[in-house]
Amino acid sequence: GQDFSEDELAAALEGPVPPTTWDRLANFVAPDKASGRYRFRHALMRDSAYAGLPYRWRRTLHARIGSFIETQPDAAAQVERLAVHFGVAKDKTRAWRYGAAAGDKARARFAFAEASRFYDAALPYADAEPDHEERFRVVDSNAYCLQTFGNLAGALEAIQRGRRLVKGHDLQRARLYLQEATVLLTLGELDDADKNFARGV
Repeated sequence: GQDFSEDELAAALEGPVPPTTWDRLANFVAPDKASGRYRFRHALMRDSAYAGLPYRWRRTLHARIGSFIETQPDAAAQVERLAVHFGVAKDKTRAWRYGAAAGDKARARFAFAEASRFYDAALPYADAEPDHEERFRVVDSNAYCLQTFGNLAGALEAIQRGRRLVKGHDLQRARLYLQEATVLLTLGELDDADKNFARGV
């Protein structure tokens, strides 16, 4: 992010931040007295610093910061940050859990495009979820959000990818065929909609 706390930096470094660090970073970050956090002076500085990190080191840092946030009293309110950190860290279980939760949170406030982004980020880790009904729920929610904000092509793709995630569970696959039929009807693809409706029933 654009800002961070000293505690978060200490968690990333797995140790206290030497006082001289802030003098050396003065041209790049500045304290925000109102929030008690530090902020990059310019997004380009942040992006350049991040781009210089090896991918393995990025994953390690994100995992450490995500684990730190989990210990905070307001962790439940930070599912969006947790989803991002554990997604980059490739922590399948937590990337799935927090990505789905962040999607649900965005959907609840009718931010459908944002919800879909979180669902899309979580779904590659769906194999970490043993409950096929929960997998279906996230696939269904993602397709609904895409359809609601008008991305019908994206909704079709999400449904088709989602069927693979519930393979072997005929009821969930049938429900996805019916959902695909409604999208196709909206697109005016009547023949294909009829075929999917027949598969769904």
